[in-house]
Amino acid sequence: MHTRCDKLFYLVCDRLPRERAVGLLTVDNEPLLREAVARGHGTYTAMAHHGALHVVALLMALRGYKLAGVRDRQEGALRRWVQHRLDVLYPELGRMRVLFADTFPREIFRCFEDGYVVASAMDVSRVRFGHQKTEEVTIFGERRAFLSGPLRIAIRCGAPALQAFVIPEPGFRYRLELVELLADPRGVTDEDRAVETAMRAYAANVEKFVRAWPSLLTRA
Repeated sequence: MHTRCDKLFYLVCDRLPRERAVGLLTVDNEPLLREAVARGHGTYTAMAHHGALHVVALLMALRGYKLAGVRDRQEGALRRWVQHRLDVLYPELGRMRVLFADTFPREIFRCFEDGYVVASAMDVSRVRFGHQKTEEVTIFGERRAFLSGPLRIAIRCGAPALQAFVIPEPGFRYRLELVELLADPRGVTDEDRAVETAMRAYAANVEKFVRAWPSLLTRA
């Protein structure tokens, strides 16, 4: 039900006045994101397969954030069509950049260099490509390999790494909850240890949010 309603809302976003659309999104702890962006080295936002990520990405773009998302190459026709409609309606915004997980990471480096907020879901069900960096974490009592490559790139680029979740609310409103700063590159002296610590915190937060909102899980 959640997924179908989110898709219906996504389909009509270009029919909503921009002010109304932006007003449908609440960003908890937004000063944390603004401070990270203001550093000028880009920002990494660690997401999960939990909630309507595509909807909130669109609403964040309408707020003026420069966004880039890392995802599988199988880009859905729905997203491409809606993005075309938004290109026509808001040509001044510039489209959200989509980076594919099977490409080399230089494009992610470039996005951080250009000050983008780069988002990806690290809680993959399986590692599809041999070149992808992973870190083992414990979640729901199991050891799982989650992707850590974008997090490592963020640390090397001086980009703060945050974690966020998308929560739907009544009336087709959405809340982006910025949970915490997972890694601050200014204080990192040991990359491996920083990644290990950040990934443990990430997994614990995913487990907490999935327990609280199990219906929002989009991948087991």
